[in-house]
Amino acid sequence: MKNTYSILGLTVGTALVLSMGCSKQETPSGETPQATSVSQPVADAAKAAVEQVQTTATAVADQAVKEVTAQANAVAAAASTQVQQVLDKAKGMVGEAKYQEALNLLQQLKDMKLTPEQQKLLDDLKGQIQTALAKAAGTNAASALGNILGGKK
Repeated sequence: MKNTYSILGLTVGTALVLSMGCSKQETPSGETPQATSVSQPVADAAKAAVEQVQTTATAVADQAVKEVTAQANAVAAAASTQVQQVLDKAKGMVGEAKYQEALNLLQQLKDMKLTPEQQKLLDDLKGQIQTALAKAAGTNAASALGNILGGKK
């Protein structure tokens, strides 16, 4: 019988302990106090993460702009050097009286963007070539006419 009372007492005690542990405490706002205390650090961490992402994105964008600008400047410098080489070569051909070849070479530059100095040099060379071709055509015509009329043989 003593054992029965012991078991009965133990069962009732366990039931009381369990019923106290399962009691539900409600707050008026519907949130648990623990959720409020956890949500603020999470919000702060999210805000810090967003700021860090924005800072990193800005730094990456700035670096990309610098790299693209440097590449564009390098390409422009290379193109300018190439244009200058073509102009120098055409100038040499004019000096050698290779007018048609020089004119053909200068035609390669028609679609390229030139600096004002390069454009002036191009226009000057074209003028020299046209003048020289006109003189050569006049000389050739006079010489051909002279040959027809019985001039030089």
